[in-house]
Amino acid sequence: MERLSPVFATSKSSNMEVEHWMTSLKEVEKVLDSVEPKLTSSGTKWRVVAQHIKDICSDLNQIFNKEDPRYEVVQAGASAAHDFDVRYLDIHKHGREIARLLEKIQKYRQEIEEIKKEYKETDKYRERYDHYKVKLDNLEKKNKDQERIERNQQKFKDAEAAYSSVCADLIQKMETVWKKHVSIFAEAASAVWSTQLQYAKALEAAANPIVPYLQQEEQEEEEEEEAASGTQGRVAEKAYHTNEEKVENSFQKNSAIPPSFRTASEQLTEQSKNINNAKNTSETSPAEDIEA
Repeated sequence: MERLSPVFATSKSSNMEVEHWMTSLKEVEKVLDSVEPKLTSSGTKWRVVAQHIKDICSDLNQIFNKEDPRYEVVQAGASAAHDFDVRYLDIHKHGREIARLLEKIQKYRQEIEEIKKEYKETDKYRERYDHYKVKLDNLEKKNKDQERIERNQQKFKDAEAAYSSVCADLIQKMETVWKKHVSIFAEAASAVWSTQLQYAKALEAAANPIVPYLQQEEQEEEEEEEAASGTQGRVAEKAYHTNEEKVENSFQKNSAIPPSFRTASEQLTEQSKNINNAKNTSETSPAEDIEA
């Protein structure tokens, strides 16, 4: 469509629904911009782990003493490291989930780019609409040439209909493309977890030679903790009985229990007996004493 002179186009119209979907698609693009490079490099993270373990175990194997039974642990570690490196390379070479996902993301990005091109094309229709809208407003304000006004009214209606039609078509396409992001995002979440679990399982399987030694060390640590706990318990028990004997010997040296060691109940009982004795003594008459 031929672009019109912007002489009369002093205002710029916009379709709010088109702008809404354009903003939504840009938000999707922003997420893809962040996620795509991370997906691309997700496998290399495990490569770093594999190489890190391999380097350490290789260094530990440079000096060895085969006569020491603990050297078997060093050998098992090196064997596990080599095995994981091989397993990692196999998964990285034949794993297709991330690769397939990245291909889908690229196709999806192309669809969004096509929408952006069509969005740009609507500017021609919008400019034509704005052109005749402003021109018609100016002619109606002057109200001099009725024939010219009617002619431009028809041109304005045609421009308005064309702009509305292209916007309606674009809105439908925008919504359709935008809704595809849900399946793309869901597949990305599944792919990243599936791939990470494959590497984790490979690491676990490769670690089998070293696992018995790890379990043995864990058992030894538990036994040492139990032994230390038992020793502390016996020391505490012995100290308790020693203190108990000291207190008992101290009490045996005195026939009466010092008031400070009596319980509150014993003290109340003694006070109650004293009060009853005093009461009985006061109730006895002198005549009864003589007769007795």
